[in-house]
Amino acid sequence: MTHKPTTRPSQGNQSASAGQCSALKARAPAIEACPPPNLSLEHPVVSRDPTVADTDAQHAVEGFARSYAIYNWAINHGYVNFIRSGLISFTTGQAETVSFGTDLDQLDEARREEAVFKIDPPLKLVSARAEPLSPQVAAYARQSGLATGAVGLRLTFQGPYGAYIGNRAVTSHPSSFVVRVVMFGELRNDADLGGWLWVWGGYASCNAPQVADACAA
Repeated sequence: MTHKPTTRPSQGNQSASAGQCSALKARAPAIEACPPPNLSLEHPVVSRDPTVADTDAQHAVEGFARSYAIYNWAINHGYVNFIRSGLISFTTGQAETVSFGTDLDQLDEARREEAVFKIDPPLKLVSARAEPLSPQVAAYARQSGLATGAVGLRLTFQGPYGAYIGNRAVTSHPSSFVVRVVMFGELRNDADLGGWLWVWGGYASCNAPQVADACAA
C-alpha cells in the first residue's frame, strides 16, 4: 500500500511567544518563522556511560529530541534559512551537509519542480545513549569536518519513514527499518527555543568502520 503524505501544516498562527520570536529573529534575521511552542517531542529510552552524569544525559537527549522536532517542523515548511541559521546546527559546511544534506537536496529538487517536499512520517527516535567520544570517534569527526563536544549521542531510529516530492515518494522505509548513528554536537540551554537543545554537528552511521567499535560497546 502506498502511503500518501498528509497536507502540509499551516504556516499560520501557532508560533513561539512574541518575545521569544523577536529574540530569535534578532539572532538570525533571515529565518522565515519561529517554531511553535507546543511541538511534540520524542521520549526515547535513555541510557548513559557511567562517566556521564544522569542529569547531563537527560538534558542531552531532551535537547536532541527538541532540535529533531524543530528540524522536522522546519523542513516540512521549506524553511531553509531557519535550518541553515545556526540555531539548531553548526554552520560549518561539512557539518551542515552531513546533518541535513539529503533532505535539503530533495527540498531543492521539489522547488525546481514547483512542488512541496514533505517528510511523513519522520523516523521515530527509540533510544539514546550519552557517552564520551572515544579518541577514535573524535578523530574521525575532526577528520570529517564535523563539530563535536566532549559527549556524543548514540541514537537508534525506527521506521516507517516517507519522503515525498508532491505525491511522489522519493524515499520510503517500512516499520522494520532501523538506523543507528553516533550524533555529534553541543548541548545548550536555549530559552528562545524552549529549553535544552542539541546543536547538530553531524553524525556517523554505526555501519561506518571508524565508529563501529563505539556503537558495539
